[in-house]
Parts: sequence; C-alpha cells; structure tokens
Amino acid sequence: MKGKHPKVWWKEAKRISGMSSLTVDLLCKIKINYLEGFPSVKIAAIAIKKAFLEQLEEYKLPSPLCPVQLENYPEVLDVSERRIFKLLSNLNPGKAAGPDGITKWLLKEYADSFAFFIKIIINALFKQQCLPDILKCVDVTPLPKKYPVENLKKDLRPISLTPLDN
Repeated sequence: MKGKHPKVWWKEAKRISGMSSLTVDLLCKIKINYLEGFPSVKIAAIAIKKAFLEQLEEYKLPSPLCPVQLENYPEVLDVSERRIFKLLSNLNPGKAAGPDGITKWLLKEYADSFAFFIKIIINALFKQQCLPDILKCVDVTPLPKKYPVENLKKDLRPISLTPLDN
C-alpha cells in the first residue's frame, strides 16, 4: 500500500478491515417525519443537537457554583510535575485529537518537555477556580445504533472527543 494515492489506500484499508468501501452518510439514514424538507445542515444543527442536549437538562445546575475557600485546603492546589508527566506518558497516541487540535502522540512524545508548563497552567486554574473555554468544548459525533434512525434519542449514540480525552 506504500506509495499509493491516499484514497486508494483508504479504500483498501476499509476493505481489509471489513468496512464498506462506500462512505455512509448518516443523514441519509435518518427517517423522521418532522425533518422532511430540511437541508442536511439544518437537520444536524436542529434535530441531533436538540436530541442530545435534552438528555443533559436533568443535570443542569439551578445556579452557578460558588468558589470554595481554598485557604483551608492547600494540598488541593498543587499538582506535581511528576504527576503531569505520568498522565501524559500514559496517553493513547492512537486516539483522535479533540477540539483543541492537539494530538495525543505529540503530548506523549514530548511529555518531559510539556509537564512543567502544564503543571503551571493547571495549578493556576485550580487557584482561580475556573476553566478556559477550550477545556469546556467537546466534539460530538452521532453514531447510529441501528438503521434507519427513527428516534434520535434512542437510535443515536453520542461519541464525544474532549481536549484531553485519553
């Protein structure tokens, strides 16, 4: 397969692994009456997003969390460089990058270089008791449990990629 055009290589890899060589479009498999006539982008934006978010409503907090007085818990504020190095060294390099675009193989390969800087960032975030927006982002891909998809809540499984999902 070395030296072949990327599309040809991908088709051969899919054939060998038992996957279909044809690309399957999830939106073609969705058969829901109230979505008829919507363009595929609208279906993804309205229906699938709504179905996934409705399931999270029961976990929504009634009000924002109050900051904790951390003077009483100094040990919580300090993450060691060794601990960060160990976590980075155990990342699975084969997993996909999340919304931050940082690949796991890069973090694992250069764990010794990154550990100090990540320690500084993590400890500062603990002291501030907040997370940057990029760590709150997630890429969600709907994976059908069965075809055709008739009920978005029951027939689709959300697969999530977070920034440091190992």
